Amino acid sequence: MRYRIVLVLVGLLMYGQRVGIGTSTPENRARLHVEDTERGIIIPRLTTAQRDAIPPADLTVGVIIYNRDCHRLEWWDGSKWVWVLTNTSGASTPNPPTAQPATGVTATGFTANWTAVSGASSYQLAVSRDENFSTLLPGYPVTTSGTSYVVSGLSCGVYYYRVRAQGQGCDGGLSGWSNVQTVLVANLPACTPNSWVQLPNPPATIPLRNNHVAAAVGTKIYMGFGNRGILCLNDWWEWDVCTGQWTQRASPPAMVGGLPFCFVIDGKVYVGGGRHPCGPLTDAVYRYDPSTNTWTPVASLPQALHGGAGASDGRYGYVLGGRTAAGSYLNTLYRYDPVSNSWTTLASYPLNVWSPALAYLNGSLYASQGANNSGYTPASYRYDIASNSWTAIANAPVVGYEGCGVSMNGMFYNFGFHTPGNACTNQFYLYNPASNSWSAIATFSGGQRNNLVGAVIGGRFFGGFGHDCASTYPRDWWMYCP
Repeated sequence: MRYRIVLVLVGLLMYGQRVGIGTSTPENRARLHVEDTERGIIIPRLTTAQRDAIPPADLTVGVIIYNRDCHRLEWWDGSKWVWVLTNTSGASTPNPPTAQPATGVTATGFTANWTAVSGASSYQLAVSRDENFSTLLPGYPVTTSGTSYVVSGLSCGVYYYRVRAQGQGCDGGLSGWSNVQTVLVANLPACTPNSWVQLPNPPATIPLRNNHVAAAVGTKIYMGFGNRGILCLNDWWEWDVCTGQWTQRASPPAMVGGLPFCFVIDGKVYVGGGRHPCGPLTDAVYRYDPSTNTWTPVASLPQALHGGAGASDGRYGYVLGGRTAAGSYLNTLYRYDPVSNSWTTLASYPLNVWSPALAYLNGSLYASQGANNSGYTPASYRYDIASNSWTAIANAPVVGYEGCGVSMNGMFYNFGFHTPGNACTNQFYLYNPASNSWSAIATFSGGQRNNLVGAVIGGRFFGGFGHDCASTYPRDWWMYCP
């Protein structure tokens, strides 16, 4: 049996890559040319709800629809629907919402929260594993009418979310994005705000220590070096927040010992200075690459020191203060550039200081406490990176040194420091830049502790070890939820 296929084209003529409807001479530069003096063209007609049900990932810039509810043509500009010809998404645009901390965090998801906005009819929630939101999770942004949304089906890791508001009615515009909230999704104990939770102790194969360092890369914390009395350590350990496992990693080519500094740039950990109490002090700096488990020497410090505090803004590394082999206290601020592999001396700290707490937060470095020839100090300062200048801020509530400075959720925290008379404390503090004030956080459940060193993953602090200023070097591991 033979089949015959008949194609009927009524008023449609094809010329190579051009299509003409109602004309035999379509324009040369037109892929489709429609000619008619009595009829028009109907493009896809969708309600607002049908339009918003289309996943943004399925849309391409330039897609056009007719909105049945609003009686207008709209096109997708890559992030939102915009009126055709007016180049505006509406005349009445609400203010951005404020993203609130996630609740109900489990091993597979969390509940995103935000404030209600006057004039909003709905909200768009974007979720990403990239803090710059260059890529989103499949199905996001998602539209919802409430002020919370359950994000589920996740694997262990750090996630980020932000929200924007859609105005009411057909004239309602789309607000800008809110602030960003960070969430750690992992199989961890419940963690209420401002609380300490003890995690399983590290294995006994990890030597006890203080004066050590710790740094976070992704979902892992790297911890090591330091000393216990006159015993110096040169070991390096990895703790995985997803598995809870500790693994020993490669050691650097030379002894680091106690009171080094560290910071992280582009997923690599930089460690330098130190050798207390092993001496001689060192100006050596090493870069650790977690992906290859290797150490590489980089440019040396301008001088040998120990007790300098390290921090990074993501582009550069900074080292504040310290003490020389001759016992001199320093007021130096050094900046390391990984591109040129070089150090630059920046504006001097307002006082000589050894073992201060230091952290980066929103374009500034925050420094507090430390020791010098005059004893311990509560003095605290903010360094503005753009202007290369220091400004005094409110003094810390107590004097101390060897604190662990970190930033979380817009605050500067100071954990685990010595107090006068070489005593220890279980009361630590946070600094709020908005109010220029310090406040006590929940009392540390592990007892009095110096050198409670750790790092931040997904808005939570993880740390441990150190010294109780008596005779005990605890081997423990803690989580603090801000």
